[in-house]
Amino acid sequence: MLKILNVAWVGHGDFGDEVMAFVLRRFFKEKTSGVTTYYSSGKEPMYRGPEESAHSILHRWSPGGRLSQLTDPWLLKKFNALLIGGGSIFHSMNSIGWKLKLAKIIKHKNPQAFVGCVGVTIGPLANQNEINLCRELLVASDQVMVRDLFSYNLACGLLNPEKISRSFDLAMLLPRYLSMDLATGHKQDPERIGISFVTTPFTENGIAEKRFECFLKLLDSLLKSGKKITLFTLYTGSIYGDMELNRRLKSKCSRPDRVDVHEFNGNIELTISEFQTCSSIITMRLHGAIMAYLLNIPFLSIAHNLKNEFFCETVNYPKKFSTRYGPTLETEEILATMNKLSAQGQMVFINTVKTQDAAQSVHDNLSIFANGMQSLRE
Repeated sequence: MLKILNVAWVGHGDFGDEVMAFVLRRFFKEKTSGVTTYYSSGKEPMYRGPEESAHSILHRWSPGGRLSQLTDPWLLKKFNALLIGGGSIFHSMNSIGWKLKLAKIIKHKNPQAFVGCVGVTIGPLANQNEINLCRELLVASDQVMVRDLFSYNLACGLLNPEKISRSFDLAMLLPRYLSMDLATGHKQDPERIGISFVTTPFTENGIAEKRFECFLKLLDSLLKSGKKITLFTLYTGSIYGDMELNRRLKSKCSRPDRVDVHEFNGNIELTISEFQTCSSIITMRLHGAIMAYLLNIPFLSIAHNLKNEFFCETVNYPKKFSTRYGPTLETEEILATMNKLSAQGQMVFINTVKTQDAAQSVHDNLSIFANGMQSLRE
């Protein structure tokens, strides 16, 4: 029987990570009949599809700690497959290091075990030590599937390209596994704009307050033009303060009666249904951009993280609607760009990778992983 251990950022109130984890579970259950256990989880609700039983979790505490180091050599011997991903999980010595330890333990206990990095972003890597450690983890993997062009180019410089596949975010397969209709036309409000802001952890109070004033100014400008707003909290965990930010923005804006706040509560379908009411999206979070892309909703990506830029480049989204957040980004500039986005409408997607093609790429590349696991089912 195939017993899969998945290292993923689940149970932390992150919409995108719950989507990716759900897709992986459904795919490998369908293709390999494998049973997935999560290495660790947070305290927030995990998404569970209508046909899924309760999730199996190995650790209810933070990974890499002393307790897990003591118990992992015993607990990991029952698994014959390790999947690392999806998501951005190769970005620091600590992040890479403890995942490498897991790969080594599983391979030591079972040399025939399958280790794969699936649907991941690699880097940016800050120094040579991180590069060397990342290379070691990739070498220890049987198959590597990256979700963007940047990661593919970086990985090919570290590893034999034969076991690296370039694809897209795992969320591309979501429409195949949801029972809900993802068409937006009958639900869309032409005056409603969805916005996903981000507060960066460990930001100094003065800088955080300046960022808040910038967000509030943008919000009030859109409200003044007659728009209705949905503020999306796509991350409700403790690391970021997005929930408090959005609640405060609603209370301080000029027309709170025209502002809704949607907070992800572990229910993927509910969040998607809220996206479907929007005619355009402004997003600082990666999976805000990905959902807009999947739903064919024109969007402006204002990256607080390079992942947004990597995604837009990979699907060939127009560069003029993909920018980076910074102190020089002015409200007037965003409003002018949104006017251009509104004028272009669905034409913004005319040269992008078709969503069905992206989904097929993810399916085909995951099938390579499934084939590599077939012998382990015996």
